[in-house]
Amino acid sequence: MLFSRPAHTAALLSAALMASCSAQHIPPISGSWVSENSHTARSLKIVNDDGKMYVSYCFVSNSGNRINCAVDESIDRFRIFRADSPGCYEAEVNSYYEPKLKTDISMCVEGNNLTWTTLREKDIPYLPQRLTFERE
Repeated sequence: MLFSRPAHTAALLSAALMASCSAQHIPPISGSWVSENSHTARSLKIVNDDGKMYVSYCFVSNSGNRINCAVDESIDRFRIFRADSPGCYEAEVNSYYEPKLKTDISMCVEGNNLTWTTLREKDIPYLPQRLTFERE
């Protein structure tokens, strides 16, 4: 059976579009996330760079008396790995203030919320044990 020219062209365009979208799939965790209250401002930036995901953070607490932030988000970032649970990811992060201090974190996305959980308690002072961020 011969295809008419417009139908054949539409089928080719549709297939190309689907291939393009799946090749450029951006995980739902990518983007900017914030959590604020009267004494703290915390933000996460999660990027997909050449098929690998990275997180950088900025945590300002105690009304600005404690700042733990990336100086350069393109350098000061940590590799993210997909966890077993759907929508969840894990990373090992260190303190920007004291780079020798490291801990493991889990980040799970549900809708427009991301829940950050520190998996090893008190490895990095001032990092929240559990915190919910909203998509910016």
